[in-house]
Amino acid sequence: MATKTSGASPDKRRKYGDAFKAEAQRLAGESRSTQAAAWQLGISPKLLYRWRSSWPR
Repeated sequence: MATKTSGASPDKRRKYGDAFKAEAQRLAGESRSTQAAAWQLGISPKLLYRWRSSWPR
């Protein structure tokens, strides 16, 4: 019986460039909520929160 592994394999992970991250930050700053901005961009709100906490100010 085959076992199922959780999580995405490393070769299937999406990679976002600095320009996309900067645009996401700008949109989140102008939006009413970070969750709404993430939904509009098609990314996880957790990912956007992580970017916001690690982005240089």
